[in-house]
Amino acid sequence: MLIADYYLVKRRRVVVDDLYTLNAEGRYHYKKGYNPIAIAATAISAIVGMIVVFWGSSEAATYTWFIGAGLCRV
Repeated sequence: MLIADYYLVKRRRVVVDDLYTLNAEGRYHYKKGYNPIAIAATAISAIVGMIVVFWGSSEAATYTWFIGAGLCRV
């Protein structure tokens, strides 16, 4: 996902100085150092993956990584 984000969304443009700044105006500054959208996407994907593993079929459990990765992009 990071590679796709770098090539397709950011179009290979990263502001290196903003990666290492603590300034609130930096391009990559998040709320108290955390990206709440990324945390929510990870939590939702993990919960759905656990539901598939515990209550789904064993065949579906094989694909939980792909299910979680797809949910993160939504």
